[in-house]
Amino acid sequence: MESTETISEFLENEKKQLVFSAYQVLAEKAGSRAIWHGGITSYWPPSEKVTEQTWFDIGSVTKAVATGSILARLVDQKAIDLNLTLGHYVVPLKPTAVGPLILRDLLCHASGLKPWVRVDLGGSVSLLDWLKEHSADWIQSAPGVQTAYSDLGFLCLGLVIEAVYQSPIGAAFQREVLAPLQLSGVSYGPLPASASVAATEVRGSLPLVGKVFDENSHALGGVTPHAGLFATVRGLGPWCAEWLKAVAGDSKWLSPETAAAFTGRAGRVRGSSWSLGWDTKSETGSSAGSLFSARSFGHLGYPGCSVWLDPEKKGFVLFLSNRVHPSRLDERIRKTRPVLHDKIVKFWG
Repeated sequence: MESTETISEFLENEKKQLVFSAYQVLAEKAGSRAIWHGGITSYWPPSEKVTEQTWFDIGSVTKAVATGSILARLVDQKAIDLNLTLGHYVVPLKPTAVGPLILRDLLCHASGLKPWVRVDLGGSVSLLDWLKEHSADWIQSAPGVQTAYSDLGFLCLGLVIEAVYQSPIGAAFQREVLAPLQLSGVSYGPLPASASVAATEVRGSLPLVGKVFDENSHALGGVTPHAGLFATVRGLGPWCAEWLKAVAGDSKWLSPETAAAFTGRAGRVRGSSWSLGWDTKSETGSSAGSLFSARSFGHLGYPGCSVWLDPEKKGFVLFLSNRVHPSRLDERIRKTRPVLHDKIVKFWG
């Protein structure tokens, strides 16, 4: 069994190697939890020691926490059908290039959309109105031909959520996730100046602190379906636990049928590891390491965060860091993640 000290030493060594300046880790198995945290919020003053109350920009983990969770709830409520098209729910997009795209394909990154396109609304139009004119620029291939991880697909899914609720995605997130799970320590930014926040990339002469790292999320106001959430590991822990309960058939928040559909591989593209709003564990090279089971599901966040859940081990690991501080060019976190997860599984015994 790996000791707490061994995991602490590993994390501290990664910090000393400047892989990140700040980290929090929560590992929970069958209700028993361990938390590690350390480092400083920034290499630039003012800086402070990381505590369990320090917030991290979780980047694309937002896709699972917000958008995937909201859509799973809507499926449970029979308010949407994932086999219908984007244009069915967002009628103004029906005649556009993205109108025929199926929601299921958007959720598992098989829609044929490009991974990323800079969205610049010019401060005068909505994303919906902008997309009516620019959607052809988003198409990369025919649907179902290949897997291409895409922020653009989740921007489309955000429009579906807003059409169903007739309100912004932040309101849907509050209603379907934050309120029923009684989550604190999870919030869209910007965060107040008084909050302890791990800094991200340096832009200009100073790092971003409490403002979203993702450029498109920032351009769209920060409350977006693909990125924008900040969290602590204690804040996100109950959400992870609820997904495991749902898969096990022990949740009032989400049915086991919907949980199974969302966390099992669902794409039309052979060999794809993507499920509905989640990734699953690849046979080799997974960021979850080599010891999580094949039933595991998770998601990564570009700023340096990840979440992996294992129904067989009845456990999950939340790893928050700021590996993009001071620059996104440092990708050593790719080697850190699998080693950390293997150490935690050994710690579990």
